[in-house]
Amino acid sequence: PDSILHIKGGANWRPILKIENTSTGNESGIIQFHKVASDSSEADNDYLGGIDFYGINDNNDSHRFAYMYGISTDVSDGDEDGRIDFMTAKAGTDTVTMTLSSGLVGIGTTSPASHLHIFSDAGGVDTILEVECNATNASAMLHLDSAADRDSGVYFQENGSFKGGMFNDASNDATVIMDGSNSNLMYLKGDKLGIGSDNPESILHIREGSSGGVGARLTLDNE
Repeated sequence: PDSILHIKGGANWRPILKIENTSTGNESGIIQFHKVASDSSEADNDYLGGIDFYGINDNNDSHRFAYMYGISTDVSDGDEDGRIDFMTAKAGTDTVTMTLSSGLVGIGTTSPASHLHIFSDAGGVDTILEVECNATNASAMLHLDSAADRDSGVYFQENGSFKGGMFNDASNDATVIMDGSNSNLMYLKGDKLGIGSDNPESILHIREGSSGGVGARLTLDNE
């Protein structure tokens, strides 16, 4: 044995460490990791415990292929925060793939800034959120659901600057497309489309709001 508890097996899917609870209640067994510093040296970002997954590579070397670690990111009394990192090996390097941090989820980042934060700085590789369904009787969908009288939308940014977006105007029951100046350009309401008008009165309603004596124009250009 090379540790305090060393369990070894030679068959497929063995050995198994089994924790069994026969209580009729709704709670079962728990595995706990405790880091107790006797000299009060606890600090932010202490590692509290983890699980490592090791295997043998084709050079017959032991290699860690994945792990999960618990971390105390803030040990201030009453303001405690925690994090769990999930790592997978990528091209021989430990790569934190997913993080659960203070109620937020990060993919590619250990400091998520929203409920789900996907980040990548890999050159030449697009960061893609893919929703796939290959069933013959179902479809892949992205469902945005807000509370009553609240708008749901998709917004586009470039290096942190707003460049456009699309949202549902709950107060007007319309779908709105915006440009980079945060101007509402197109309104789709019922079976009517308004360009410059948030209340289209016909199938296509174009409104020019600028002054100067120039009326709204529809230009057809064939080069």
